[in-house]
Amino acid sequence: MSDKKNKLIKERYKNSIKRKSDVKEKVKANRTQSARKSRLESRGTLKIAKKEYRLKKKNYQSLKSQAKDSSSNELSDKLKAARKEKLAAKNKKKVAQKVYKQSVTDDPAMLRKHMKRSALYASKYKVESLGTKEETFNEAVEIRRQSKQRTQMYQGSKALVRNSYKLSKVATKGTYRMGNRSLNLVKGRGFQVTPEEFSKTRQAAKKYRNFRNRLKASQFGRGASKTKNILASIIRFANAPLKAKNLIFSFVAFIIVFILMMFLTTSNVAVKQSDEELNKSWLYMSELDAKNSDESNSFYSNLDDVMFFMNYKFDDYSIDDQFTVSADNSTGMKLETYKKYVKKLWTALNGKKGNYELKTLEALNKDSKSGYYLSDDSLEELKEFRENMGYSTLDDQLEFPYETEDMAISRRYGYERKGEEIQLFNSIETPVTSELKILAPMGGIVSSVTSDDALTITEDGVRITIKGINSSRFIGGESVNSKEYLGKATGSKLTITYEKQFGEDKKWTTVNPGFYFPKVSYLQVSSIADDSFDPGGDVTKRAKAFYDDATSKGYTLAGIAAVLGNFDVESQINSKRAEGDYLSPPVGASKDSWDDPKWLSMGGMDIYGKYPNIVHRGLGWGQWTDTSDGGNRHTLLLNFAKEKKKKWYDPKLQLDFMLNGDSPASRTYAKNVLGSKVATTVPELTNYFLTHWEGNPGDKVAERIQSAQNWYNYFKNMNAEGNGDMNASSKEVYEKYKDKIKPLPTNKEMGTGWPGNAYALGNCTWWVYNREKQLGTSIYPYMGNANQWPTNYHLTPGAKLVSTPKRGDAVVFVGGVANTSPIYGHVGVVEYVNSDGSFVTSEMNVPSPYVMQWRVLKKQAGMYFIRFK
Repeated sequence: MSDKKNKLIKERYKNSIKRKSDVKEKVKANRTQSARKSRLESRGTLKIAKKEYRLKKKNYQSLKSQAKDSSSNELSDKLKAARKEKLAAKNKKKVAQKVYKQSVTDDPAMLRKHMKRSALYASKYKVESLGTKEETFNEAVEIRRQSKQRTQMYQGSKALVRNSYKLSKVATKGTYRMGNRSLNLVKGRGFQVTPEEFSKTRQAAKKYRNFRNRLKASQFGRGASKTKNILASIIRFANAPLKAKNLIFSFVAFIIVFILMMFLTTSNVAVKQSDEELNKSWLYMSELDAKNSDESNSFYSNLDDVMFFMNYKFDDYSIDDQFTVSADNSTGMKLETYKKYVKKLWTALNGKKGNYELKTLEALNKDSKSGYYLSDDSLEELKEFRENMGYSTLDDQLEFPYETEDMAISRRYGYERKGEEIQLFNSIETPVTSELKILAPMGGIVSSVTSDDALTITEDGVRITIKGINSSRFIGGESVNSKEYLGKATGSKLTITYEKQFGEDKKWTTVNPGFYFPKVSYLQVSSIADDSFDPGGDVTKRAKAFYDDATSKGYTLAGIAAVLGNFDVESQINSKRAEGDYLSPPVGASKDSWDDPKWLSMGGMDIYGKYPNIVHRGLGWGQWTDTSDGGNRHTLLLNFAKEKKKKWYDPKLQLDFMLNGDSPASRTYAKNVLGSKVATTVPELTNYFLTHWEGNPGDKVAERIQSAQNWYNYFKNMNAEGNGDMNASSKEVYEKYKDKIKPLPTNKEMGTGWPGNAYALGNCTWWVYNREKQLGTSIYPYMGNANQWPTNYHLTPGAKLVSTPKRGDAVVFVGGVANTSPIYGHVGVVEYVNSDGSFVTSEMNVPSPYVMQWRVLKKQAGMYFIRFK
């Protein structure tokens, strides 16, 4: 044998050994992730390897043809290098082929193909069986069977000899878990112990769970007893003695059985992930919402849509894993994490910062250019899976904690933005009424009673904690059944925490309770800053009047915007509105109807011919109504107006009624929202006001939140226009305008003070008293803090509120406008007015007593001008 040939044989042998090692290594790596994922990635790798081999082979052949007509050493070297590259690519392709072939074998999702092959074999066998009954075909069928048996015996013997040789070669290396290793070797998996996650026990459990879910999801499963009888009848018919008329019927019966078997095999469920992985996916998506939220934009994506779509597209995926996608240049494949995919999906749904635009996932699914397109059949299938089963195939389902058909969730499980921090809220909140009967969502043992309003129920690796319930009936250790009465609600919400044990260490982990209740609706919705928001003149004036009145009382911008968002939907922020006033008289409004007691007292039957629960029509901003369940807010408003001797549709009276004349609970709700005491963000406050003050949770919630966010941004931007001297410092303003400030203040105004000044030394009010005295005006020395001056100005004889500033006027800041105190307010003196309407102010106690500040401001909401002469 020549040296060249011997060298070639050794090289091939080495390549063969390396290929086997690479295949074994890659198959082992594949078995650490889901079978479907391994199959898809292996297929992508094979495509790339084939393409690479074709290119290398083509390059080698090109150089080889050139080398025939040339004796160049350089070309000879290139040819040798090309040959090595071609052989390496060939080996890579062979490895990819074997890995892909093994991944197909390992993937239980290929069961459908096995079923098709089984059906094909069964049909062939059926035809052959029928053929043996006919003399014409009997001999041909028998010859075919014998030939097939000989082929199978040969193939089986060959495999037995080959695998026996492999077994004998490695059997001496050890006896540890020999049975498992030998089985894997014979099946072509290598002589290795099956990893725990791929053990028969684990796989059997997973197959059972999937089968149970498929059976549960299918109409076939729900009608199993009827189907069993049908199948039995078909089988008895097919086994009947062969008759001429049954020949066709037998074939039809076989088709029916085949279709039923395929239906059961292909039945699907909406959720294929485990509870733990599903929960991780939910948390990551909520984290994206929280990270992108700010003062002007609040994101609460429809996470249910995303969960079902991802499970439909990727099956049993893990949010931390990778999968294969087409490369950007469309010439190969690359790995991408599911997190990156979900992040791109979030951007497709909500847009990018500075250019946010809300879209639905269904719209993306129908858009063939979106990257998330689904065919009509696929989209219909996804909807069917979701509507029929939803999350119901998850273990440890819960019952509603109170009587309802759809539980509202006012605060969802997941990450939230709290100022600059992103925090996890590991529970859900659902609105309730005080004294509502609360039922056990699951059976078990009352394992702990942590406080007077909270208890925990535990059973078999799950536990649920309910806060907001009178738990005095329990001390701990009691056994309760599902839907058993637990106690009454103590407030306006229930907080529910659900935990499960995961992993070998059985660690308690919180999960989204919303997955496990029969039906839930999330009240939080996304809202974004609307640059095109341009309310009409009248509604803007009404909103500003409400804003000015509320800020003068020290309430927050977020709380005021939340109330305005609700009133915008209820009455277009119009205090002179009544339910049904848009209809034709006498039911609708006429010129004299607003003060007509009979017209005002019309109810639902008078207005609409239905809704008997509306005793007297809704009035005013919030549509205060008398209802059949005892609600009397309509009557309270009219009586309050009589007491105050004002019209019921006076806007200032209605705000006064909200705070001082409404039912006690409603007054508390209004103050809590206006003062941002129950929440800090506009969406949360808007939803709270709708749920508790309006008493109508979930009604047009998205529209209300968007309106509230629009008003928040509107007033915030209006205020921002006057913050500071168009960014000039106090010293710069003074130097620029000192020639126009006459007379300039002296040490008496800024230091020693004028006689009779009773205001706190060095404060803003103390400065204004001194400065006005220097300008020739005496003001009353006991008008209170600055935020009280817009109501106490009349204590100074001749003083009045004006809308346009003039030199010498006092300018009062309330509600935190222009970066002033939202609690005590602030006051300064107008020193000069520019032609564009901006004005120069002198102020003290910014940031500390006796410290002067000079600013150029523009008139804005929250500013009041007092003229003393």
